[in-house]
Amino acid sequence: MGTQVAIAEQIVDGNGHYILALKANQDGLFQQVMNCVEENISDDFACLPSERLEESSKKSHGRTDS
Repeated sequence: MGTQVAIAEQIVDGNGHYILALKANQDGLFQQVMNCVEENISDDFACLPSERLEESSKKSHGRTDS
């Protein structure tokens, strides 16, 4: 199995979406993420850069896929 970075790159290259788990034993990264969340949660992360993604829905096998 590949690293999380390699897996995330594959997903992004395929225009997919992902969420990766972050464990507290990830040296300083966990604390950096926690600090970012604490600093930005009060305004619903409005000051952080983001992208708006539009998804279309289609029916497939009787199900609605997006």
